[in-house]
Amino acid sequence: MRYLWPVLIVLFVLFSIDFATQNPEVVVVKYSLEWLNYGIRSERPLFVTLYLTLALGILFSVLYFLVYHTKLLAQMRKLRGEIKKLQKQLEEEKEKNKTPETASDTPSLPEKSDPTPGLIYQRESDEAVQAAQKAFPTWREVPAPKRGEIVRQIGNAVRESKEDLGRLVSMEMGKIFQEGLGEVQEMIDICDFAVGQSRQLYGFTMASERPGHRMYDQYHPLGLVGLITAFNFPVAVWSWNAMIAAICGNVSLWKPSPKTPLCSIALQRIVGRVLKENGMPEGVMNLVIGSNEEIGETLVADRRFPLISATGS
Repeated sequence: MRYLWPVLIVLFVLFSIDFATQNPEVVVVKYSLEWLNYGIRSERPLFVTLYLTLALGILFSVLYFLVYHTKLLAQMRKLRGEIKKLQKQLEEEKEKNKTPETASDTPSLPEKSDPTPGLIYQRESDEAVQAAQKAFPTWREVPAPKRGEIVRQIGNAVRESKEDLGRLVSMEMGKIFQEGLGEVQEMIDICDFAVGQSRQLYGFTMASERPGHRMYDQYHPLGLVGLITAFNFPVAVWSWNAMIAAICGNVSLWKPSPKTPLCSIALQRIVGRVLKENGMPEGVMNLVIGSNEEIGETLVADRRFPLISATGS
């Protein structure tokens, strides 16, 4: 027993260092197993070793819960502060754009409160559609393998931010961190898949009974594709649709769930940076945020969208 406390102190110090630098869930299991290994080698009775291992595992789990969730609450408070600051800026901008005639002639109505940042109304949604339509002629003329190269760069940019995006998905949607990482990995995988598909947009060639003629079919992009996604997969479902649409020469407009706006904003910034680096118009991939009533129903009824992909849960 004289070696018990020194061993516990050493384990606790190592645990604290690893906890701050590595994956917390792995650290809890790792040090519980280290203690079990020490107990077996010390020739202590098995039931005592198991009892102490269980106690130590509970202790480490409590420490993990306190430290990790304290950090999580601090990050959430910071995000809420940024959201309130952004909402305040939007309200000030709205007041600046309001003309005196509009203010005097229009009866004042209580504004509908919405916790999502960057609430986009019909005017902003229409501007996004126009930006997409303006970008479409340029994007469709880009050779498909080149479009695939840009998608590959998007996948690499997402790969570089995988851990940050995984934590954002976990915090905003509520999944555990490993599930958040898994969803981000799905985006990376579909980008890799789409790169290969960009060189496989084949068509059929058929014999013709007319001399000097041949018949063949060729795929053409539809144009503007609307993407409506649900909160339970805030980023993966968007990538499944947007990356395939992009390599086919389509432009897209994404309406995410209003419950997970931060994930979509983070991705839009990544995509926008890659498009800018390649000299492509930002309207190739667009984002609008709002409720189903304000945005979703508007998109579904808009005839400028030849195709809309909607995923709900």
